Amino acid sequence: MIFEHVGLTVNDLNEMINFYQNTLGFELLRRTDFNAYLYLGDQLLELSQAKEKKPVTIPKTSKETMNYMFKKVGINHLGIRVDDLDEAIKKIEDAGAVVIRPIEKFEPHIDFVKEVSNEKLRRASQPINRKFWRICGFFDPDGNYIELLER
Repeated sequence: MIFEHVGLTVNDLNEMINFYQNTLGFELLRRTDFNAYLYLGDQLLELSQAKEKKPVTIPKTSKETMNYMFKKVGINHLGIRVDDLDEAIKKIEDAGAVVIRPIEKFEPHIDFVKEVSNEKLRRASQPINRKFWRICGFFDPDGNYIELLER
């Protein structure tokens, strides 16, 4: 078994394809009249056109963002690892996105860590060569929270 993709229902398929391509560097794999698959490395994101548009209210502060993320059950964010968080923020701001949660040092209190050799899993299991990760976040046009992580 393999985790294959994450799917998001979107208000405007064209707008969201452009956002994920131009802001985050995803590439379009395939598209139909109702959905599209984009990829970043070997990770897949499916965008599906909503049957009816829903109004979007995006939080304006970091505190509102945390309340927004945890008020419902389900997917609450997409996490994207970057090698240079400062460079990534400049790129997304140049593309018009607004960082709502400024860079912070996140020092987790980890109760368990499995020893793994896979680089992606190793970086996610615990900070490497320091006690913290650097994170920040912003929203896509439909109010999906995107967290950038420097691990």
